Amino acid sequence: MNAAKPEAKVYSLFDEAVPGFHVRIKPSGVKGFFVKLTVDGRQRMLGLGGWPSVTVEEARKLALEARGKVSKGTDPVEERKRRRSDLTLTAFLDTFLERHVEAKLKPRTAGHYSYLVSTYIAPELGRVRLGALLVSDIAKLHHKLADTPRVANQCVRLLGKALERAAAWGYEVKVASVRAVELFPEVERIFRLEAADAVKLAEAMDAEAESGNRHAVLALRLLLITGMRRGELVGLQWDQVNFRHSALNLPDSKTGAKAVPLSKPALAILRSLQQERRLGQKKVLDWGTEDGAVTAMVRAWHRIRVAASLPDMRIHDLRHAFASAALDAGEPLEAIAKLLGQSIIATTQRYAHLGEGRAKQGAEAAGQAMDKLLRGAQ
Repeated sequence: MNAAKPEAKVYSLFDEAVPGFHVRIKPSGVKGFFVKLTVDGRQRMLGLGGWPSVTVEEARKLALEARGKVSKGTDPVEERKRRRSDLTLTAFLDTFLERHVEAKLKPRTAGHYSYLVSTYIAPELGRVRLGALLVSDIAKLHHKLADTPRVANQCVRLLGKALERAAAWGYEVKVASVRAVELFPEVERIFRLEAADAVKLAEAMDAEAESGNRHAVLALRLLLITGMRRGELVGLQWDQVNFRHSALNLPDSKTGAKAVPLSKPALAILRSLQQERRLGQKKVLDWGTEDGAVTAMVRAWHRIRVAASLPDMRIHDLRHAFASAALDAGEPLEAIAKLLGQSIIATTQRYAHLGEGRAKQGAEAAGQAMDKLLRGAQ
């Protein structure tokens, strides 16, 4: 098998001992075993697994078993399809999460998908056979989650992706598309931090810092002054902080690699954290693990928002508050979108022509505006 080298096009090497048994070599180097069968006068191709997960001896044995079934009047290809369609939706989604989601998507996305499956989809549809699942079943689940429209829509989209993969992997499914399920409108909540609330928030943050939770407060202030996503800050490493050019160079954010311009207030916080950096510390926020950092921030934020009488303000709303401060500072929507790293389809082309200098000016203006709010300045 090692001697079979990939070429410019797919090619096959046939076994001399078992008729129809062969290995297919792709230009990528992937090697898979197959057996060509004739069932009721029709040519059928049965996959036997990929090398080296399946050895030549194992694949040859499977090929012989398949030929034996054909001699007894059974179609191994149809038999496999029937067996696959008998899978429950839960069993298939476990495969989908492991084979596709966890292998190809970001850990946070994979975790969210797993949460949607275990919390909402499996309890309602998990026992339904994959091959028997109907659009009406998905529509019923969607309707049942009407009180949480965003979650309802996410479940439908997830099932749509999973069923597309099922069809691509050779499973028999009745649902080719979930487009027939009319999604709920989703209204993005935009939070504006008024001057009076900003003063209360700053006082609550100061009190939390004085109680011994200074690092968590500095992290929350960074979110407020930069508009970064929580995950971006939690994963931020010191080698991504460029003090000379006043920017963060993020290699992998929600929308891909991006540079985050830094205002003077943001730089001051980072320099403060740098002075306390331990030898060998790679992450800016080091609570041992990313979960530890998130937990520390969430707990601190809960106490802060209660003390500031802002019970409905989420950590994600700090990002909205940053955008509002930038708007109040006179920054155009295109500049704000670039600062936030948003990939809004309607303005993507306009982002492409936005200069980095203007984005940096926007970061400075927004950071200074938010800093003034927190200090109670008019």
